[in-house]
Amino acid sequence: MKKSIFLAIILFLITIPLALATPTIESVSVQPSSLWIGEDAFISLNCFDGNYTVEQVYADITGPSITLPTMYFTKSGDNYSLSIDEEYLDRTGNFDVTISCENNINEITYTSVNFTVSELTGHINEINPEPAYIGDIIEIDFIVKKDDTKLSSSVVFNVSLNNNLKNLKVLPAYDINKGWILKIDSPTKSDLYDLEVIAFYDRSSVRDYNSIDVRNKIEFEIISMDKNWVETNDNISIKLKALERNSVIELNKNNVDIKIGSADAEITSVSREGDLFNVKIIAPSLSSGRYKLEAYLNYGGSSYSDSESIDYIVSITGVLVDEDNKAMNVKINFIRDDVTKLSITTDAYGHYSGSIPPDIYDVEIVFPKSTITLYDVSVSVFDDPIKYFHSTGYLVPGIRNAGLHSYEIDLSYFEADIEMKYEEKNVINENNLKIFRCSSWSSGRSVCNGEWEEVTGEIDIIRNRVKIDSSTLSAFIIGEIKGLNTDFSLDREKYYLDDKIVITGILKDEDRNTVGNASIDVRIKNKEITYKTTTDENGV
Repeated sequence: MKKSIFLAIILFLITIPLALATPTIESVSVQPSSLWIGEDAFISLNCFDGNYTVEQVYADITGPSITLPTMYFTKSGDNYSLSIDEEYLDRTGNFDVTISCENNINEITYTSVNFTVSELTGHINEINPEPAYIGDIIEIDFIVKKDDTKLSSSVVFNVSLNNNLKNLKVLPAYDINKGWILKIDSPTKSDLYDLEVIAFYDRSSVRDYNSIDVRNKIEFEIISMDKNWVETNDNISIKLKALERNSVIELNKNNVDIKIGSADAEITSVSREGDLFNVKIIAPSLSSGRYKLEAYLNYGGSSYSDSESIDYIVSITGVLVDEDNKAMNVKINFIRDDVTKLSITTDAYGHYSGSIPPDIYDVEIVFPKSTITLYDVSVSVFDDPIKYFHSTGYLVPGIRNAGLHSYEIDLSYFEADIEMKYEEKNVINENNLKIFRCSSWSSGRSVCNGEWEEVTGEIDIIRNRVKIDSSTLSAFIIGEIKGLNTDFSLDREKYYLDDKIVITGILKDEDRNTVGNASIDVRIKNKEITYKTTTDENGV
């Protein structure tokens, strides 16, 4: 008997360290206990072993249709922690976690925990009224769900229009059919507003977007006009819309007025076409220019208006003939923003005509032997403002004429590009070509009343043309400078002190043409005696 008791005691003492060797898991915690999609999960616990060393603690996690990779805890003394990234928790439902604590002799203790992941969803259910009108209270119905369950409490809302936070009229009420009822004052200006509603619940939030069309209670506007370029007494058809809270207001001659500028337009008829009205008027007498056409509605003791721009066109007229009164073939282009708005050409008699709204244009004029482009021309009147003269036979003393071009243009412009052609057959050596300008050209007499001054420009001897830029227009000649010869004589052969010396002569070019308006310098050889004079129009 004593021997049996002794063996039992020995076995008991042996089993004590074996029991203490098994790892122990305590104080398991999952934070947050209930998660939202977009949150990380944190698991903490204690694991210890009385006789052996805890080697590792790890978790095997399964969720709805997903198994996560084995994750290992981080140790701090007997405390262990694990962070589960939100990227793994991308679906709603229950996640089961099996935690293993293993010591250095491969003994393992298991425990299990679980947590749920939920999703907050929400949407704008209805907006009323739609459209809304200035002065209305706008109701926005919003449904919020946690997973598949509608939330009817503890939800907070922000409502914004065009990113501006709006105050709620009253605390939101919950309707079992509509959802949360949010009420705001409508904006004080008609427009299409971007609506954003954010619902906050627990640690999560959800937002939805829509738009709110806010209108005036009375909507009165010009929908269209059948023409925007008009002349005095033109018939104009205007389509008008008139609504009161989306219901048509009947229009007639008694409650509608039309003005162009400050002038009243005669209304000839008002007729309904569906929800719109066609108002026909006669354009009042006004000069060329840009005006505002205004439509007025007198309704309910108030006046409402809308306006559109309208142009009284500029008549483009003129005639272009040469020195023999023969028609010139000329094209005139009116260009704005690199787009040709009007292009007209002369007829068989040199006449041209057209019409265009008053504005700032680049005007390109294409003559048979020249092209000019006038930049930033203010076109408000265009009554025969262009005169042009071209000749290759016109005699200019001292210059061999290969092309003379004269421009008279009564338009206001910023700058001009000028391209002029010349006759190669009139040139002896194209390398000697020069461009001259007369700033005082008489178009009636076709003479230069001043001097021909050389100007710089681009000479293209391949295409037989020159190009210059200028802020003013006058007469230009392309040619070569001729050589000059003088023939002179004295009134006698001998002179005494204080005698007057009379010199008479004539200046001619190499073609034996007299040269007028030329400066003559006279010097007596080896004497400091000089005299300056100018030849008359006959070269004398």
